[in-house]
Amino acid sequence: LAAAVTLALPAWALRETARQVLFADLRFGAALVVDGVASALQLGGLVFLVATPRLDAATMTMVLAGSCGVVGVGWLVSTWRGLAFRRAWLRADAGQSFRFGRWGALSQASHVLQGYALNWILAITGGFAAAGVYAALWSIVQLASPFLQGAGNAMTPILAQQRAQGGRPQLARTTARVTRLAFVAVVLYMGAIALAGAPVTRVIYGPQYDGMLATLVLLAGSVGVAALALVATKVISVLEYPHVNFGLNLAGLVMIVLFAAPLGHAYGLNGAAAGLLLAAALGTVLKWGCYALVMRLDDAEPAEMTATSLSPPSY
Repeated sequence: LAAAVTLALPAWALRETARQVLFADLRFGAALVVDGVASALQLGGLVFLVATPRLDAATMTMVLAGSCGVVGVGWLVSTWRGLAFRRAWLRADAGQSFRFGRWGALSQASHVLQGYALNWILAITGGFAAAGVYAALWSIVQLASPFLQGAGNAMTPILAQQRAQGGRPQLARTTARVTRLAFVAVVLYMGAIALAGAPVTRVIYGPQYDGMLATLVLLAGSVGVAALALVATKVISVLEYPHVNFGLNLAGLVMIVLFAAPLGHAYGLNGAAAGLLLAAALGTVLKWGCYALVMRLDDAEPAEMTATSLSPPSY
């Protein structure tokens, strides 16, 4: 299994590089093809392993590596003539990538910890049964996750293009339009959870999960409220303040622990879900406040920019 994972990581990285380059070029259709072919190869490989039967953790990981590798190499061959290597740029590009990327890595790590924080809190305060119920309900509300990830992938290059073409005013207008669309999407999502969440949960997990609608709504509310701040964090990244996003994610993790732990201990799963929603709401307000600050800094004179602790060159 360790060998399979070792082989899978570079193949997955190559596929992810292909996706990000295509997103950066605003070639969303080509990115969809990359994902679609990789998914088809993975499903075909898994069906073969089940039918053989040879399915285990190592063979499944090798199927993942093979599908990502085939798609990644295919993209590399198809775009090879459009790639150019410049040794003179290597040091400068590597330094810029490290300065920006280290904050991106820390931000992603803190974001992942946020996703697991409530599992640990419930396991400690309510036992593993409560954590299991939460995981089941969370899988229902996370049906929106592919749409959020897709929107996030497309949003960053579009916002960067808008800023390059029209500066801060055009970026602000695009942000306002995207936020209005996000609000409508969140309202529709919350309505779908309220109407269909309980029946879907019953079909998937059985009648023992009846009576969980309030918990579903609280968990879906935390997802929806957090989605309203997605464009704000993308703008902060586009304006090259990645350390601000790391601070926001770290603050969000702390708020989840501060709110969900005592509420979960006092009121069980519903209390923990309410704490998660409260942390998401305060985090969204904080993100929009930082967005406003960063936009003002981006519009400031260069002398003012270097006088602040949020100066982009220092990261």
